[in-house]
Amino acid sequence: IFKAGLPSNSILGAFSDREISQIIKELLIRSRAKARRVCFSLPAFTTFFTVIELPPMKEKEIHAAIPYEAAKYVPIPLDEVFLDWSIISPSTSSGQAPSTGLDSELDSRNSPQARASAVSSSALNSLPNGSEQAVNVLMVAILKEAVAKYTKIAQLSNLEMGALEPESFSLARALVGESKDLSIIVDVGSSFTNIALMDRGSIRIVYNTRKKNHQETGQLNEDAVVEGINSVLDSYRAKSHSVVSPKCILTGGRTQAPDFDKILKEKLNFEVLTLNSFEKINYLEGLEPALKEISSSFGVAVGLAMRE
Repeated sequence: IFKAGLPSNSILGAFSDREISQIIKELLIRSRAKARRVCFSLPAFTTFFTVIELPPMKEKEIHAAIPYEAAKYVPIPLDEVFLDWSIISPSTSSGQAPSTGLDSELDSRNSPQARASAVSSSALNSLPNGSEQAVNVLMVAILKEAVAKYTKIAQLSNLEMGALEPESFSLARALVGESKDLSIIVDVGSSFTNIALMDRGSIRIVYNTRKKNHQETGQLNEDAVVEGINSVLDSYRAKSHSVVSPKCILTGGRTQAPDFDKILKEKLNFEVLTLNSFEKINYLEGLEPALKEISSSFGVAVGLAMRE
């Protein structure tokens, strides 16, 4: 990829499935990797997120209600997506902490043709039958076309498909972990910015900016990034009535632009951090300088590697 002079996020559009599989095979040879079970992250443009509020109902009623609710929010035909969902709290106003959120996957127990079903068991256990509280549900629609593509790449690479998950979940695992603080993960790539807002341990909003990160001069467009962050935060505050200041966590290759974090902090007026994506995993001390240098580009990969 780098020999071809291509930005890292263009691989899906620049290469065929077979060419991608050849790149993976070469990587496995050069790295001498032994594992053959693979986890893939799904790009933001292949997924759609929304949080819906359902009236008090039993667990089995929630299962039945999801497809009907999805039809109201998902902007493409439901027969073109897999629906996945998780209860993130019985009620935002109850004061109860939500569950750890959705761990979306299509693993070896679910064929790509099956409906992705990864409901958080802890959330269901906390929901009493006939609860009088409203139920907040994080719903994810995943393009079947994307699932089929990654499944084919795994097959061509002679690898076992272990799991698929939206890249926002991978980043949340690597950068936020078990923190309950209001956090905004800002993944700045070579073309667009993906923003995920987390509160009390669950993803609440995922937003893919439509404005390109580069101005005509080729420089990073900080104003477009700030506009996206403020839009997400304003939307969440309008629904949750939260006045807590978030911490903004930067990741992605373009966050290495000179003074990018300082500029964002001045424009946003709240905490802006650039974290080490490898911080939550064990590695040899001698590797630390090299890992810190590439950390911003490996958040998704580290998050996938941390899956249990």
